[in-house]
Amino acid sequence: MASTRSIGALLALALLVVGATAQQTGVYPNFPFCKCIKNPTAYRLSPTVTSKGDNTYCFTLSVKVPAGCTNYCCSKADLKKIEINAFQACDVFSPPVKATINGVPTKVAPAFSTPKDGPVGATTLVLTQLGLGLASDGAEICITLGLNKNSKGCTTLEELCVPPAGMPAGVCSAALFDSQNDCCPLSQANPSSSQPAPSIASSSQPAPSFAPSSPASFSPASPSSVASSS
Repeated sequence: MASTRSIGALLALALLVVGATAQQTGVYPNFPFCKCIKNPTAYRLSPTVTSKGDNTYCFTLSVKVPAGCTNYCCSKADLKKIEINAFQACDVFSPPVKATINGVPTKVAPAFSTPKDGPVGATTLVLTQLGLGLASDGAEICITLGLNKNSKGCTTLEELCVPPAGMPAGVCSAALFDSQNDCCPLSQANPSSSQPAPSIASSSQPAPSFAPSSPASFSPASPSSVASSS
């Protein structure tokens, strides 16, 4: 009887997984897995990410309106959320991921998301309800990674980030979304050659297609369906 219940539970879990992946259409195979304006915009992540120990990594927001740009994404858009192209292996049950802005915990804890219009297995780490804007130049945004009670998950940027095509393990892609999900400027986080901290360089190129689910590496130290994590 117990064996029958166990088999039933496994079948239910398998159906749940299949149902979840079946919802990913693959309409947008490249990160950020949705249609949005990548440039020109006012927001990017600055070139340096800092490792503060205890699996905590901090990024500095750079806000600068491009000369002569008066469109919505340049002059009016806020910054509601940041999405990081992540490995599916990091999306485990109840991961203890945290985020702060200038040392204050975010209103909503970071969460892994399965973008419905991305390819099967595509995953993003979403930091939302950030409440940032054109006056937020220099804001420090930190994430703290960790393992769950079953010792599953990712603790380093090396394990978290899917590197862009042709880039070495440890390079991250991040998309910065406004409240309307119209704008999504991309930044790439690149390992620094001079120190263990990775650098983040703004990129106008789309991030690559979804990579396999095995964890990549990110040198310690430096958004998906429009509807999925708003």
